Amino acid sequence: MPEHVVRVSQPIRELVNSDVRFEIFSDAQKLGTLLVSKGTVDWFPRNAQTAISLEWEDLAVLLDAAFEDRSALLRAARSIVASS
Repeated sequence: MPEHVVRVSQPIRELVNSDVRFEIFSDAQKLGTLLVSKGTVDWFPRNAQTAISLEWEDLAVLLDAAFEDRSALLRAARSIVASS
């Protein structure tokens, strides 16, 4: 099982114009950066300049669908990881 490290940088106040930033590592290798704001969730894969951006409602739909068929989602994710 890989060792995961999550680093958080966040403002001390309610989110207005600043994002909460999560840097995600697996076995000391950066997986990516997650930015959470009032309007969107943005995922920057490692070394990417452009984010995958989802509004909260879109993220909810995506995660609800994943919840409905979790095993298919995990198989697809593992297949993507294995091929990269």
